[in-house]
Amino acid sequence: MMKKTIFAASKIIGETHLVIPLKKKLQAFFIFKQLVVEKTQIFF
Repeated sequence: MMKKTIFAASKIIGETHLVIPLKKKLQAFFIFKQLVVEKTQIFF
């Protein structure tokens, strides 16, 4: 029982560690996209 709890906890921790960088990458991507859109609007 204890082993299962530890495994579940480590799995959740592992998943949140994967999700956080993913969110940051998405944020960075949206900021980059926004900059590209603004730059292209200036040119056209």
